[in-house]
Amino acid sequence: MHTSTTSTSSNTLSHQTESNTTFHYSSDFLEWLRTEQISLAISTYQTNKLFLIGRDTTKHLFVSERSFERAMGLHVESENSFYLSTRFLLWRFENALAEGQKHKEADKVFIPRQAFTTGDLDAHDIAKDANGDIVFVNTRYNCIAKVSEKYNFKPLWMPPFITKMVSEDRCHLNGMAMRNGHPRYVTMVSQTDRLDGWREHRHNGGIVMDIETSEILAEGLSMPHSPRYYQDKLWVLNAGRGEFGYVENNKFIVVAQLDGFLRGLAFHKNYALIGLSKPRHERTFAGLPLEEILNQKNVEANCGIWIVDITTGELMHSLESEGEIVELYDVQILPTTKRDFTIDLKTDEITRFIAIEGDDETVDFRALANLGEDKNKFQSPYSRPSLKQEKKENSSVVFNQKQESPVSTPINPNLSATSKEAISYQVATVSLAQAVQQFNQFTFPRIELQTKTRVIKEPLMMVVARNHQQYIGAILVENLDNGVSKIISWYVLPPYRNLGVGKKLLAYTEKTLRKSNFENVHLTFRSDWKSMDVITQTLLTQKWEEPKTSLYICKISYDFYTELMQTEWARKAKLPEDIELFLWKDITKEERQKIVDKKQKENWFEDAVFPFQNEDRTDYSTSTGFKYKGEVIGWMITNRSLSDTVEFSAAFMDQNYKGGSLRKQSLFLPLLLKSIELGSQTGAKYGIWQIAHQNQTMVRFVEKFLKPYLTTFAELKFAYKVLQ
Repeated sequence: MHTSTTSTSSNTLSHQTESNTTFHYSSDFLEWLRTEQISLAISTYQTNKLFLIGRDTTKHLFVSERSFERAMGLHVESENSFYLSTRFLLWRFENALAEGQKHKEADKVFIPRQAFTTGDLDAHDIAKDANGDIVFVNTRYNCIAKVSEKYNFKPLWMPPFITKMVSEDRCHLNGMAMRNGHPRYVTMVSQTDRLDGWREHRHNGGIVMDIETSEILAEGLSMPHSPRYYQDKLWVLNAGRGEFGYVENNKFIVVAQLDGFLRGLAFHKNYALIGLSKPRHERTFAGLPLEEILNQKNVEANCGIWIVDITTGELMHSLESEGEIVELYDVQILPTTKRDFTIDLKTDEITRFIAIEGDDETVDFRALANLGEDKNKFQSPYSRPSLKQEKKENSSVVFNQKQESPVSTPINPNLSATSKEAISYQVATVSLAQAVQQFNQFTFPRIELQTKTRVIKEPLMMVVARNHQQYIGAILVENLDNGVSKIISWYVLPPYRNLGVGKKLLAYTEKTLRKSNFENVHLTFRSDWKSMDVITQTLLTQKWEEPKTSLYICKISYDFYTELMQTEWARKAKLPEDIELFLWKDITKEERQKIVDKKQKENWFEDAVFPFQNEDRTDYSTSTGFKYKGEVIGWMITNRSLSDTVEFSAAFMDQNYKGGSLRKQSLFLPLLLKSIELGSQTGAKYGIWQIAHQNQTMVRFVEKFLKPYLTTFAELKFAYKVLQ
């Protein structure tokens, strides 16, 4: 076995992308790309991005970054064409440049030319077979499928142990290897035949299977991914152990052990290009063998592409990411390419890039100059229908039925309106992806951060204010069903404040909701916001109910952990001897079922503290529980949407045990301190929790003992207005 533990990052160069992701690459990486005449395509569903990586004319990294929702599997058909699987579409990209042409230094411009609508199938690996059919891994339906002209997909093969074609990810079929132009080998996490059954077998239940014979070629793997048939060998990534190797004689032979969760594999000559990801703190990745392996080596997981010599297992070159991107899905090689560029559907660029096919198959860029320069006329094909068009009122305010482009001119304070009449207002519906990618700068709290802490229902209603062609403010509204709506963002650019823009945005939001038959609207805001007084006064002017405190928000810095634990009350915060504290990741199936059954029969805790909700967000490294005489009687469930922040999302203590002698505070404090300790050990810098306003006992305790260690102690205000 050959082991690669560190990249050649001691001598690296860097490149920062549009999304503030920094790529660090080994000093010889660009020279390797130049020598081999290749560039790379990389997908990440974590941030919905497709990257094309090449080298520019000044011997630096050349990066094209574009947005495609849930970008996953990649397949290169030729030097001028590749495919990408996304959330509900399979895309074919085609190079629009003739040989020798250039566009903004790029020698190839890949345009999304064709899309196949599949629906949300959780499509993973993708390829084009010898018959010209697009085949892909349909993870949600546990099968290998192909594109259908009439239907969403046509099943081609299903594991023999799967008994039913149903929309349930039962075994997490994820990888597909082609041989002689047809799907031949697959990887899956387990051989289970029930929804999410594979999650219980992530450590060693993974297999590699031959499609033609249904023979298991290798087993006992940890979340295997990305099988590839190359140089007469079947290569596989044993992702949960960070191992790259091949299958031979029903055994997995390790060639290299790398510092990350492995997904994405491509080959060039004697090089393997391997994708590394940092494991998430949630149930899919928590507790994998990789965690212990990295701890023993005293190294942290990496995210990037490592290039390994397949004959020796030696690490030759590396490209690593730092910043928002911590997970990759696939990597592929684009041959005979120096600097490639692509276009997505999020801006109006695709409407202005015109390639005209002629006898010589050249591209006519003269058409670009003849297109309108009004970028705000672009309408994304994914835009949902706008709300009913409002009639023009006495003022200059107009609700425009056509959705406007999110691409606005740069913010210029010198364009501040000289009168209220110069400002117009419009309404539209937008998807969450549009709101994040195109309107984030016009939101507060930032919509991008909100998506990392909770699930937001789509589509969103947006009311925008414009000064001429410039967006200057917006309100975003979420539909909560049953005639209830919630304002989740309300923001006006600083140069345009004190002109009544915020009040007008609110008035037109109310009017639109009322005409759409919503019964009431509400919002929440914090007492530590600078705009709190303005928000309160505006709401009262608009006849809203007076804002009331609903929660207290607490944020503690773990820098104070040592000092905190030395306090007298912390030293005394001990659990009774007959109460056992345990890590939540160790809870058994039987204990889970008993909690659920008791909830259904006795309703022994509120729905808000149900410990098994949103488990994809649960941070099992800091979540804890406790038992009395072997029975679970409480828990402290945490999330970690941000790597440096632990969110205490659900805390419950059953006080009815021991004849009702258990005090909630005596149990809560040791559990809180233990979670803080675990968070500090796993690299967290902050902890956040909320206290209900009516729980004044806990509020007083926090104010008396914890407040000196808090970076935030704020009230969450709740306000509403009846519309009908």
